[in-house]
Amino acid sequence: MYMVTGALAVSYFGRPRTTMDLDLVIKACPEDFEKLSNILVRAGLKASVAKIASAWSSGYRIITCRDTRSPHSLDVILSEKPLRRIKGTLLGMHVFYHEPSQLILAKLRMIKSTRDPERQAIDKADIRSIMASRKIPLRALREGAKRDDTIAILQGLLRG
Repeated sequence: MYMVTGALAVSYFGRPRTTMDLDLVIKACPEDFEKLSNILVRAGLKASVAKIASAWSSGYRIITCRDTRSPHSLDVILSEKPLRRIKGTLLGMHVFYHEPSQLILAKLRMIKSTRDPERQAIDKADIRSIMASRKIPLRALREGAKRDDTIAILQGLLRG
């Protein structure tokens, strides 16, 4: 089970954005690491079971896999939880995207955890664009932001 997130999901829901990587969230567990590594390597990406296991145990659970044939990369975000996703298209293919309110919550967590003002500004613009183009249930969004301790950031964005 997977879903597209990051800049491509923002492009689908909000504003067009260029990127050099594809961000995927994959529902996985340690028993899946060998199969996942084999799939990534067959796709021409640099990956290994050890790299996946290290990302899993770090708590961040993000693996950056460089493409062996281009300057692009794939960021794989491993999740144990069920994925909240919606159907969409990408280059005419049917795919699943990160559900917009959950994508906003993820962007709020990124803003909270990064110190780079430029990166924060991009994530804030992403959130504004999603909120401007999609009907987002604000009550649930506020509850999620409270749980994640990002409510002050969200309130600042909602004020303008």
